[in-house]
Amino acid sequence: ALILKQHEMDAYMPIPKRLFNLQDKIKGLYSKIKDLFVKSDDRVAFSQLSSIEPEERLVTFVSLLHLDNQQKVWLEQDGHFEEIWVLLKEIYESKNKDLLQKL
Repeated sequence: ALILKQHEMDAYMPIPKRLFNLQDKIKGLYSKIKDLFVKSDDRVAFSQLSSIEPEERLVTFVSLLHLDNQQKVWLEQDGHFEEIWVLLKEIYESKNKDLLQKL
Protein backbone atom coordinates (compact mmCIF):
# COMPACT_ATOMS: atom_id res chain seq x y z
CA ALA A 1 0.00 0.00 0.00
CA LEU A 2 2.90 2.33 0.77
CA ILE A 3 4.42 1.73 -2.67
CA LEU A 4 1.08 2.47 -4.33
CA LYS A 5 0.82 5.75 -2.41
CA GLN A 6 4.36 6.69 -3.55
CA HIS A 7 3.40 6.03 -7.20
CA GLU A 8 0.30 8.16 -6.77
CA MET A 9 2.39 10.99 -5.36
CA ASP A 10 4.93 10.67 -8.21
CA ALA A 11 2.14 10.82 -10.79
CA TYR A 12 0.37 13.75 -9.14
CA MET A 13 0.00 16.83 -11.29
CA PRO A 14 -2.00 19.79 -10.07
CA ILE A 15 -4.93 21.00 -12.12
CA PRO A 16 -3.97 24.16 -14.04
CA LYS A 17 -4.73 27.25 -12.00
CA ARG A 18 -5.34 29.58 -14.89
CA LEU A 19 -8.02 29.39 -17.52
CA PHE A 20 -7.17 29.28 -21.20
CA ASN A 21 -9.00 28.92 -24.47
CA LEU A 22 -8.06 25.52 -25.94
CA GLN A 23 -9.19 26.52 -29.42
CA ASP A 24 -6.78 29.49 -29.35
CA LYS A 25 -3.96 27.25 -28.11
CA ILE A 26 -4.60 24.76 -30.92
CA LYS A 27 -4.61 27.51 -33.56
CA GLY A 28 -1.45 29.05 -32.11
CA LEU A 29 0.37 25.72 -32.00
CA TYR A 30 -0.66 24.85 -35.57
CA SER A 31 0.60 28.23 -36.75
CA LYS A 32 3.90 27.67 -34.94
CA ILE A 33 4.28 24.21 -36.49
CA LYS A 34 3.54 25.53 -40.00
CA ASP A 35 6.14 28.28 -39.52
CA LEU A 36 8.75 25.70 -38.51
CA PHE A 37 8.07 23.65 -41.63
CA VAL A 38 8.54 26.65 -43.92
CA LYS A 39 12.24 26.49 -43.00
CA SER A 40 12.65 22.70 -43.02
CA ASP A 41 10.67 19.55 -43.68
CA ASP A 42 12.42 17.55 -40.93
CA ARG A 43 10.27 16.33 -38.09
CA VAL A 44 10.06 18.52 -34.99
CA ALA A 45 10.44 17.31 -31.41
CA PHE A 46 7.62 17.91 -28.94
CA SER A 47 10.22 19.35 -26.56
CA GLN A 48 10.88 22.11 -29.13
CA LEU A 49 7.22 23.10 -29.13
CA SER A 50 6.65 23.31 -25.40
CA SER A 51 8.23 25.01 -22.43
CA ILE A 52 9.52 23.16 -19.40
CA GLU A 53 6.54 24.17 -17.26
CA PRO A 54 4.23 21.18 -16.64
CA GLU A 55 1.03 23.16 -17.31
CA GLU A 56 2.31 24.42 -20.65
CA ARG A 57 3.53 20.94 -21.64
CA LEU A 58 0.09 19.52 -20.88
CA VAL A 59 -1.71 22.20 -22.90
CA THR A 60 0.69 21.67 -25.82
CA PHE A 61 0.20 17.90 -25.65
CA VAL A 62 -3.60 18.16 -25.62
CA SER A 63 -3.44 20.65 -28.51
CA LEU A 64 -1.25 18.21 -30.49
CA LEU A 65 -3.74 15.42 -29.90
CA HIS A 66 -6.51 17.62 -31.29
CA LEU A 67 -4.40 18.50 -34.35
CA ASP A 68 -3.70 14.79 -34.89
CA ASN A 69 -7.40 14.01 -34.59
CA GLN A 70 -8.11 16.73 -37.17
CA GLN A 71 -5.48 15.06 -39.42
CA LYS A 72 -3.38 18.20 -39.63
CA VAL A 73 -0.25 16.68 -38.08
CA TRP A 74 1.40 13.28 -37.93
CA LEU A 75 2.75 12.15 -34.56
CA GLU A 76 5.43 9.50 -34.06
CA GLN A 77 6.95 8.03 -30.91
CA ASP A 78 9.56 5.28 -30.88
CA GLY A 79 8.67 3.93 -27.43
CA HIS A 80 7.00 4.69 -24.12
CA PHE A 81 8.34 7.88 -22.55
CA GLU A 82 10.41 8.60 -25.67
CA GLU A 83 10.35 11.89 -27.58
CA ILE A 84 7.21 12.63 -29.58
CA TRP A 85 7.97 13.74 -33.14
CA VAL A 86 5.67 16.00 -35.13
CA LEU A 87 5.28 16.37 -38.89
CA LEU A 88 2.68 18.23 -40.89
CA LYS A 89 0.37 15.58 -42.31
CA GLU A 90 0.92 16.70 -45.91
CA ILE A 91 4.71 16.45 -45.52
CA TYR A 92 4.45 13.00 -43.97
CA GLU A 93 2.23 11.82 -46.83
CA SER A 94 4.57 13.20 -49.50
CA LYS A 95 7.63 11.59 -47.87
CA ASN A 96 5.88 8.23 -47.46
CA LYS A 97 3.81 8.12 -50.65
CA ASP A 98 5.08 4.65 -51.68
CA LEU A 99 4.47 3.15 -48.24
CA LEU A 100 0.98 4.60 -48.04
CA GLN A 101 0.06 3.26 -51.51
CA LYS A 102 1.03 -0.26 -50.41
CA LEU A 103 -1.45 -0.05 -47.55
